This record gives sequence, C-alpha cells and structure tokens, in this order.
Amino acid sequence: MSAEMSEDVFPVLRRLGRPSFAGLVPDGLSRSADSPAIAEEALTAVYVLQGAPSLAEAAEALVIEESTGMRFPGPDAVARVGGQVLDVAVAGVYPLATLSAPLARAGVTTAEVGRVTVSWPAENVGCVPSLLTMVLGEANETGMFAACRLVGLALPDAVLDCFSGPSFGMQGVCQAIGVRHRPLVGAIVKPSTGLTPEEHARVARELAMGGADFVKDDELLMDPPHCRFSERVQQAEKWLTEVAVATGRRPFYAPNATGGLAGLRERLALASHAGCGLVMLNALALGLEVLQWSALQSDVAVFGHRVLSGAIARSDALGLSPVLLAGLTRLCGADFVQVGGVQGKIFEDDELVRANAVACSSPLGKIAAAVPVSGGGQSDLTAQANADLFGHFDFCHLLGSVAVEDPDGPRAGVSKTLAEWRNITGSA
Repeated sequence: MSAEMSEDVFPVLRRLGRPSFAGLVPDGLSRSADSPAIAEEALTAVYVLQGAPSLAEAAEALVIEESTGMRFPGPDAVARVGGQVLDVAVAGVYPLATLSAPLARAGVTTAEVGRVTVSWPAENVGCVPSLLTMVLGEANETGMFAACRLVGLALPDAVLDCFSGPSFGMQGVCQAIGVRHRPLVGAIVKPSTGLTPEEHARVARELAMGGADFVKDDELLMDPPHCRFSERVQQAEKWLTEVAVATGRRPFYAPNATGGLAGLRERLALASHAGCGLVMLNALALGLEVLQWSALQSDVAVFGHRVLSGAIARSDALGLSPVLLAGLTRLCGADFVQVGGVQGKIFEDDELVRANAVACSSPLGKIAAAVPVSGGGQSDLTAQANADLFGHFDFCHLLGSVAVEDPDGPRAGVSKTLAEWRNITGSA
C-alpha cells in the first residue's frame, strides 16, 4: 500500500467522523428526498471504516453482510435486497484501530482507513429494530473491520413512516410550559438515590419554587423500595399544586418511569393522572423501540435520557456518532433530547454539542423538532456560554448538582440561573 503511514489512527478517525465533513450524505440523520445525490427510495449510510485487504473490498463486504449475510450471494438475492457501494474515499493506511482476531491470524497490522457511502433497498427495513440491526449490527462485530462507525444516515419516506417523532416537540412543550424569549430551565433532584419520597419532594419543591420550568428525577432513580415511583408521583401531585398556588405557574415534573416492561404502561398512566406533564425514560437502556411505544402511549411529553450513549457513541472507531444518536432519539419520539453539556463535564466538545442540537431541529419530513438539552455541569456560570453557542433560545438549560448544592439552597441555585438568563435576554 502506497498511502502515507501514520503511527496513530485515532486522529484521522476523529477527523473523518466530525460532522463538518462534506460527503455524499449529510452527517447525522437526513431524509433521502432532501439529498439530490442519492436515490429517494434507498436507505443510505456513511461509515468511517478501516478494513482489509482494501477499503473498497471492506465496503463491499459491509453491504453484503448487512443484507444477505453470505460470502457469495446469488444474483436474485442481490437484485432484490442487496446493497450497493456508492462511494469510497481512502484517507490513508494506519495501524489497526481495534482488536481483530481474524486480521491478527492473517498477520495484518495496518489497513486502509476512510469514509464509505453505501445503500440498501428500503424494503430491508420495516421497524426501528430492523433499522438498527442492519446499520449497526454485525458490521461492528465482523473481524475484517478494525473500525466501523456510522456517521450519516439518509432515510427514504417509506422508512421515516416507521417513526413517530416527538408528540409535542419544541413548539408544543414551550407552549405548554409557557416559556418565551429564553431557554427552558430544568433541574434534577439530587442526590441521585437514597432520599425518601418526602425528602425527594422537598428538594423538588425547592427547585420548582426557584423557578425551574420542570424538575426531573436522576436516571439512577427508578423504583427502589425506599423511594417507590408511585409514592414520588403522589408526592409530586401535592408539591406541584403548592408551587402553582404560591407562584401562579405550574411547572412540570418528570419521574423516571424506566423499569420492567410489565409495569411501564401503569407508570406512564400514573404520571399522566398526577398532572406531571412530563415523564423520563432511559431511552437506550430500554431500547429506542420502547421509547417510541411509550411516546405513542403517553399523553405527556417524554424526556429521553441518553445514559449508555458513551458506550455507543463515544468511540472514534465503533458505534455511531452522537449527532446521529440525537437524531434517532428524536425520531423515536423524545420531546427532550440530551445533546451534551456546554462547557460542562460530558465528553463532547462545544462544536459537537451544537451539532447534536442541530440534529434535534433540522428538517426531517413530518418529524417535529425536539428540545435539545444542554446538561452536565451546568449552572448560572455556563448560561452565557450556552447563549453564545446556540445563538438562539430554543433549547433547555438543565441544572444538576451545582443547583442543589448551592450554598444558599436549591431554590437559590435555580433563581441565580434564571436571573442570569434575564440579564442575557433583557427580559423581565
């Protein structure tokens, strides 16, 4: 191989996977009909790929693996469900990015790296699980690939019709909560676990009295014996009313309804009947199909927590980009989608946080825009950085431990952030 060698493959994988790269298919999630370079009826994907014996041959193997699963598929199968390689762009030859026993047995220590664009017939996909299995499944496990990261996905209308999208979306949520001219401000009850229902309610009430538009559970808190889901919801019915009487505004409360599927419908109903207005689900732990089912079942908005996203989206060599993950979470019905934290503690840098947020609102056929959530180490001190990055106020500024641990108490932790936003926006 004559391409330039490098001692470290990861910088090139990172560069190739950044959303600013101009390719045949836009990075992140898009609609096939909005990409004139590809066929409207095809499902088209872009991967950052490293494979042997060449990148072109690895790309051919990828489309075969994810359609027929055969080394030598017959012509009839290829014509009916087989994929097609549309583009191969080699960036160079680099050491293998991840462990591959088959390549090691063959004595392969370096391989071509680049971006490949492939497509499959829309009929190969009929639901969320079939889509994810095809574009993220065996390809991430096949030994001839040392790197296989999905960074772009263009869906035809026939596949987009399998998805519900947000039931409320950005516009519906802001209207229901009654917020204009500033971002939504949410707050998390901390500590994550260990509080009784009464203690949990006291912290939540203080956050709401400080002006939080909604208060939510931590992702770790589900239905433990010391703080049952049903008891938290009962307590919320009381403190939500108390806050409404005291302030003239009723915030939302997002109990974490994540848990066994047998009781999920009941938990969603409890949150609705108590007037919570919002419910949280650990979307990836439950599965995106369960997220979509829940969004369709529930008559309250859904906050899609992205716990486990680091395991799926943080690697430069495997999984999928966080931009694409944000788009898929929106596609499956989350009204609130976490996008990382501006100047915070989450792994994305601010450039990637903004790209994740764009994935929540970019045009996607009939799918409504979701609320991008900037969370993780957020406080009044990061308000200006959020305003500078997003350049608008169609997002949520989510406060966690910093607000609860404020020396003046949780109420002050929220009110300080709202005061900072009033300074930034010039609103009352």
